[in-house]
Amino acid sequence: MLIAYGSGGLGVAVAMLALVLLANNTIQNVVEPYAFGARLRLHPLAVLLTVTTGTLLFGVMGAILAAPLTSAGVNAYQQLRGAEGHGQRQGVS
Repeated sequence: MLIAYGSGGLGVAVAMLALVLLANNTIQNVVEPYAFGARLRLHPLAVLLTVTTGTLLFGVMGAILAAPLTSAGVNAYQQLRGAEGHGQRQGVS
C-alpha cells in the first residue's frame, strides 16, 4: 500500500487496497468453504454458515473451531445413527 501510494499517488493506493480486500474476501468466502468442506466432508455452505456463526458468537476462536466441531458433531451423529440402525436390524431378523 505504501509503495503504491509513493509511486502512483492516492488513487493508485486506494485501487490497490480495493483489489487486496476483494481478493482476500473472495478467498475467505469462496475458496475456503470448498477446501474445508472437501476435507471435513461438509457442504461448503454449511462451512460458511458455521464459521460465520462461530465468529459472531465467539470471535476468532469460534472461527477457528466452528468447522472442525461441526464435522465432529455430524460424524458422531452418523456413527450413533448407524449403531442404532444396526441394532434394530439385528432385533428384527
